[in-house]
Amino acid sequence: MVSCSILGCNSNSQRKIDNITFHRFPKEPAIHNCWINATGRDNWLPTKHSRVCSKHFEPHCFRQTGCVTLLNLRSIPRLYVHNKPELPLSPIQIPRTNVQESLPCKCVNQIQKFRTSKTSKATQTMFYNECFGNKTQTPPQFETPVETSPPKWKLAHKLQQKTNLVNNQKKKIAVLRSKLWRLQKRNTYLSSMIKAQSHNHQETADAFVSIDS
Repeated sequence: MVSCSILGCNSNSQRKIDNITFHRFPKEPAIHNCWINATGRDNWLPTKHSRVCSKHFEPHCFRQTGCVTLLNLRSIPRLYVHNKPELPLSPIQIPRTNVQESLPCKCVNQIQKFRTSKTSKATQTMFYNECFGNKTQTPPQFETPVETSPPKWKLAHKLQQKTNLVNNQKKKIAVLRSKLWRLQKRNTYLSSMIKAQSHNHQETADAFVSIDS
C-alpha cells in the first residue's frame, strides 16, 4: 500500500479516491530537500517507496499526457503542508498571495503571467481593476523573477560532458598516431625495396656492359 508522506494526510492507494495520484521524491537535491521540509517530519529521510499525493500540489504543477497525469519537473508541494521558514521558493513556482486567493481562476492565471512577462503597468492596472471591480485600489507590484546561477548538478553534468569530449579526442589522436606510425614504417620498407631493386638493376647493367666489351 502506498501512502502520502505529508504529516496529517490520510491519502493512500487502498482508498482509491478519484484524481489522487502519488509521486516519488525528486532526485535533484534542492527540490528533494523542499519536499522533505514540506512533510513536517524531523530527522526523516524518504525511501524509494516514499510518495507525496497530488492533493499537495497546485493545478499548474501537472500536465496531462493521454490518460496519464504527470507532475512537472521542479514542482514543490505547497498545499496543506508543514512549511518551515527555511523552505526556499522554486524559481519557476510562484506562491499564492492573500489577494490572489480571492480572485477568480482566470485572474490568478493572468497575474501569474504578469509576474513572468514584460507587460506594461497600464495593462496590469486595467486587468487588476477588472478582476476587483474597484478602480481606486492600487494594483500589486509584479516583480520579475531573479535569475539564479545554475545548480551544482547542472554544472557537474556539463563538466562531465566536457571531460568525456576530451577523453574521446585523446582516443582519436592515439588512433591517428598509430596509423601514422604504420604508414611511416611501410613507407620506409617500400623505400628500401626500391633502393634494393635499383641497385640490382645497376649491377645487371654493369655486367652486360662488361660482357659486350
